[in-house]
Amino acid sequence: MKKISVFILIFAVALCSLFVLTPSASDEFVVEDGVLLTYTGSESVVDIPADVYYIADGAFKGNSHIRTVNLHSGVYLIGNEAFSGCTTLKNVNNPYSVSFVGAYAFENTPFYNNNEAEFICLNNVLIGSNAKGDVTIPDTVGSVAAYAFVGNTSVTSVYIPDSVSEVGEGAFLNCTALKAVTGGKNLSYIGSLSFYSTEFIKTNSDEFLIMGEDILVSYNGNSDQVSV
Repeated sequence: MKKISVFILIFAVALCSLFVLTPSASDEFVVEDGVLLTYTGSESVVDIPADVYYIADGAFKGNSHIRTVNLHSGVYLIGNEAFSGCTTLKNVNNPYSVSFVGAYAFENTPFYNNNEAEFICLNNVLIGSNAKGDVTIPDTVGSVAAYAFVGNTSVTSVYIPDSVSEVGEGAFLNCTALKAVTGGKNLSYIGSLSFYSTEFIKTNSDEFLIMGEDILVSYNGNSDQVSV
């Protein structure tokens, strides 16, 4: 009887050790209510868990191992700086359901920095651009992400198609050569500083610069009493 008890004890200890030494891959993901908060792994290819719909701010920030991230059809939101500083990230696959990408989500990654496309998009979200001169945003774009064109001093004009409903914070910030913005009649949201430090704002003669669905972008008057 004692021999059987000792055997069971040894087996139980060995079994516990097995679980400790070989953790599940899912332990690398900290997920709460469908939000991927943190990734702690070191794999070069990462498959986002099926129950995740939102990759939170900074979830992968600074990870120097990941080369490819495979999204799935249930990932809708990618937060601010979610993959910022992932210095080996080259591929982002299956972004077909993504509807929002936060500020600097892919800053300092090969996927973003080495991308020479005129328009860098994830699904219908425009996250960056190498365009110059007179720019026509494709009508496949539904939103322009925060800081998508920031500091682009080669853009002189922008046409925003009817398909675009949102222009994120600082989207055209410090585009100092930008003189004209047309279209955008279906814009329902324009983030703060979207056109700050552009000729479009500085030289506009309208007392109230209104865009999209009656959005007041800038007041250029000098009255001491203003009625909006």
